Amino acid sequence: MKLPIVLLILCIVLPIHAEVLTYKFSITVTTNGENATAVRKKQGYLVLDNDHSTVVTVTVRSDLKRFFVSNEGMTVEKVYGLNQSFTTIHRVNGAGLDFGKGRNTRVLINGKTLSVPRVITTISRNLLMEAGPSLYEAGGSAVLQTKQTAQYDAAGYNVDRVLSALRGLLDSQGYLEDDSIR
Repeated sequence: MKLPIVLLILCIVLPIHAEVLTYKFSITVTTNGENATAVRKKQGYLVLDNDHSTVVTVTVRSDLKRFFVSNEGMTVEKVYGLNQSFTTIHRVNGAGLDFGKGRNTRVLINGKTLSVPRVITTISRNLLMEAGPSLYEAGGSAVLQTKQTAQYDAAGYNVDRVLSALRGLLDSQGYLEDDSIR
């Protein structure tokens, strides 16, 4: 009789992790070099696989009505401090760094208590050497889409199914998938 009570207590106390979380991001990119400065906004989705600590991005270029999907080796780590924890997303790429951090809070999705960030703040700094040295800097945030995440979780979606749903959503809005716009 004690085992079912212990299991019930563990289910109430321990956070349950949804497999896939969906965040909507918006960042501003500034490129300085070649005697010019360019500022551009990027939007899209971060699809975070909580069980496998991976991230896939869906970047949307509204000005071109195009989007691309990227799984370029971003790593997810949980960092525990005094009475708080954080989720980080990071990638070192050539001459730069992409980094995101969010403080974990308790979020209720479909009756499951998750310890995840509601907002992930992002920064990126890179030195580009394509046609001469250019400094690439970006900053922004990604906000947890609780309704969308709950919908995908209720349907039992994995990362591939979430990406398929996002592609369908963007297709229905007239966007075309185009890897050449990276």
